[in-house]
Amino acid sequence: MRVLPHGEIELALKPVYGRAAKNVYHLKPNAPLPDKVDVGPENEYVAQEWITGNRYCSYSVLRDGRIFAFSVYPVLDTIDGASCVYFQSIEHADIRAYVERIADALPGVNGQIAFDFIETDNRLVAIECNPRATSGIHLWSGTPDLACSFTRSSPAVAGPGARRQLVPGMLMWSKKSAGPGEYLRHIKRLVGTRDVTFSGRDLLPSLMQPFLLTSYYEICRERKMNISTMFQWDLVWDPGREKLENVRRLLAREGRGETDGEGASKDVGRQERRSLREDSGVGVERNV
Repeated sequence: MRVLPHGEIELALKPVYGRAAKNVYHLKPNAPLPDKVDVGPENEYVAQEWITGNRYCSYSVLRDGRIFAFSVYPVLDTIDGASCVYFQSIEHADIRAYVERIADALPGVNGQIAFDFIETDNRLVAIECNPRATSGIHLWSGTPDLACSFTRSSPAVAGPGARRQLVPGMLMWSKKSAGPGEYLRHIKRLVGTRDVTFSGRDLLPSLMQPFLLTSYYEICRERKMNISTMFQWDLVWDPGREKLENVRRLLAREGRGETDGEGASKDVGRQERRSLREDSGVGVERNV
């Protein structure tokens, strides 16, 4: 099937296991699938409503149903339209309320959680959740507040106006549709914002940035990749159908809390789980 019927709704078509908006296609109503979309048993895609609006990212630390660290920043400067390289903390009451509702629904969860949002004229839509550290941590650069939020009782909120940038990424910024005003705003942020690696006590990481940028482009040349693909090349997990089935079976066993019996049956159960982990490339730990 090369046409996906979806009426008048525009769709975002993307791989089930994708990263950083790579291979995301904007599908117009009743338009044929792009030739590059190779949908099949080994390459599954998901179709979602395409939403246009202002983009935001949040980062939080949750402890027992409460928010102990919180930041929000708009997506302004990116390398490839997706990977943000400039971070400026803002206040956004609706995003704060959304994360608070999530925290209330997860009273036993302790850890990091990050959301990506798109805000239209009449709604706020969460489009992605990452249960890990994200670039929002840069907004606490130079302070112990974020670290303390994991161990102490005082919450840490990134104050409005806190700014950091990734200088190599800002230097890679390009946008064909950018006018003079947008280009000048980008330059102003570039020259007026501290890099995440900068420290007056250790200048070497900052001085090495031009060499790091050069090495990025050299890797791209050697591997014949664009810059966004290179950043994800050794990080993306791209499983085939067999690996996916093994993961689902393993997670189903762990989710049911199955325990092994005694003697030989216990050894068989352990061996089966070990085999599933090895075949899927995923390890699952369960606290007892």
